[in-house]
Amino acid sequence: MRSPVEFTRKLVYPADVETVLDMSLDAGFLAERFARLCRRAPEIRIDAATATATVTGGLDPELLPAQARALVPGDLDMTFTETWEGARAHTSLSVRGAPVALSFDSTLTDSPAGAERVVGGDLTVSVPLFGRRIEQEALARFNLVVDAELAAAARWLDARRP
Repeated sequence: MRSPVEFTRKLVYPADVETVLDMSLDAGFLAERFARLCRRAPEIRIDAATATATVTGGLDPELLPAQARALVPGDLDMTFTETWEGARAHTSLSVRGAPVALSFDSTLTDSPAGAERVVGGDLTVSVPLFGRRIEQEALARFNLVVDAELAAAARWLDARRP
């Protein structure tokens, strides 16, 4: 099995940390966040007691690299889980039967530009021979997903501004 690929990314949301935390555990935002990733409306569960959001649904096959998609029979059922402890989160994304898994930790801090979220994590691809190519494509697709999340966040925040 290959070693995980480590990655980092910084996101900036046009809001303060408290607003971003509220947004991250809002079912409406999560529906918007995952609308473009899932083939149908995802199931969203919020556990306020543990500050955990869980999203399950059928992932759009185009989001997986072609080499990984070819190895997954049937539907691409994904599970996304994000647990917040204050301004720190642990996030994981898995796709049933897919040779790709993602997990990362992040921290939110206030800055003059807004809430900055520094993300650092691991991408694991368990495919011999083609693993490196799949990793590169998966990271590129992860960046597209992050960009879509920032756009969804901007829409969610704009809709709540006076």
